[in-house]
Amino acid sequence: MKQVTQQQQQTPEQDRLTFECPLWYWLAIAVTMLLMAFFEQGKAYAAPVTVAVDEPVTTTTVQPNDPAFRAGSQYGLRITNMAKAWEYTVGDPQITVALIDTGIDYNHPELADHIHPDGRTFFLNGPSIDEDGHGTLTAGVIAATMHNSTGIAGIAPNVQILPIKVSPGYVQAVANDRNELTVDHMGTIDYNFQDPIRYAADPARGGTKVININFATSIEDPNEEAAIKEALDQGVVVVAAAGNSGNNVPLYPAAYDCVLGVGAVNGEERRAGFSTYGLGVDVVAPGVGILSTTLSNVNGGYMYAHGTSF
Repeated sequence: MKQVTQQQQQTPEQDRLTFECPLWYWLAIAVTMLLMAFFEQGKAYAAPVTVAVDEPVTTTTVQPNDPAFRAGSQYGLRITNMAKAWEYTVGDPQITVALIDTGIDYNHPELADHIHPDGRTFFLNGPSIDEDGHGTLTAGVIAATMHNSTGIAGIAPNVQILPIKVSPGYVQAVANDRNELTVDHMGTIDYNFQDPIRYAADPARGGTKVININFATSIEDPNEEAAIKEALDQGVVVVAAAGNSGNNVPLYPAAYDCVLGVGAVNGEERRAGFSTYGLGVDVVAPGVGILSTTLSNVNGGYMYAHGTSF
């Protein structure tokens, strides 16, 4: 039993909770449940829950040598205290995160070694190659190579990314000197949403524990929700961007009860002006001025971006 803190010692044994969860579960929480806030009345945090750990935990300070991290350009990793999370895990190659987005840049040096071979497209025909950059931006936040003295550090650099292309993508550039982008919408999507979800969760893919969905619509689809529930039944955590509407109109799939809807905050941990808020948002994460990977032939392969996807 790990030694408990003074605060834990003040909690009666019968009131303590013991969690025995695999590392992928904690990884999913680290990726999504980064900051908790109520948007209407400032911020409020849940009361602490005492956790007793039934196995020894060996911790090691993790300080990536990636230049952007060392320079402080990845502020999101600081305010979410990722260095502490990395003491427990930096991901596992046996864990797959399915990314339902615009595809991925297979040649990006930060991502090439982390791409699952079963990536596919549901938009027309062909491979899941990213022609827009949005999917590659999201993939970099999750799994950019750590400790390679290059670029950025990903949150879980040891996991595999399963790229599932559902749109050619559409972004609107913000004209400033930081090459920042704000994602308005993802353009034409010509498929049933449930198909890529079922593909991602199919046990034949092997190892998919998290599905990250980066599209949003105001229309509820019972078939889509059913596919998500099937994924949950197979032990897959489903996460979705809450949307960049700036209002409190719920967007789907983030607003389904079975999905973790993620909104965005800025460096001061306040709601980003573009972030959807309200009932469709379960958690929030840094989403303003996020430095990540983009297409290899654009800005040297890196770009700042805004959005609830990041």
